[in-house]
Amino acid sequence: MSNREKYRHAMNTVIPSKEITAEDILELREEKKMKKGHSGFRRSLVGIVAAVVLVIGVTGGAYAADLGGFKTAVNTWLYGEPVQVEVEEISPGNYEVHYPNGMTRGMGGISYDANGNPQPATAEEIISQLDYPEVEMTEDGTINMFYRDQVIDITEDVADDNVAQVKFKEGVIPLYVTINWEGDAGYSVHTSHFGF
Repeated sequence: MSNREKYRHAMNTVIPSKEITAEDILELREEKKMKKGHSGFRRSLVGIVAAVVLVIGVTGGAYAADLGGFKTAVNTWLYGEPVQVEVEEISPGNYEVHYPNGMTRGMGGISYDANGNPQPATAEEIISQLDYPEVEMTEDGTINMFYRDQVIDITEDVADDNVAQVKFKEGVIPLYVTINWEGDAGYSVHTSHFGF
């Protein structure tokens, strides 16, 4: 017995529960067209709304990105304590770092590419500088240096020329820190893993 014959034999044993007329078939087709037409309109409406939302979202996001520039939260250290700060680009190469205690620190400048051409500092460069050692002078004249969770009294390390050189031993590679006091302008910190 072939597959066609098996099919016919199986279908001959099926008995419909109701007599189906030509009118019933036409009525079912009409209902199907009405549902399809209504559904087609609904699908079109959903597609149009989705396209409008997408356009508004993309242009609005681009507008917001141009307005605010780069902004991100970064985990770092502040005077020996772990904190989360917000780094915000205020102009090309210039950033503000907002600390949870309300302090805001301006950072930025220029860096040089592989060919020696100046370019605005990038967000990655600024974020890497957040991990630099910090210096604090107490009221009794003690000078403390903080690097991550380490605190060192460097009062004795400050030379007559207002320069201090300190070696931090962290892990396998030590960090060499040179601090230059520049009068009332504050201080600058230079670090190296290769020595002073």
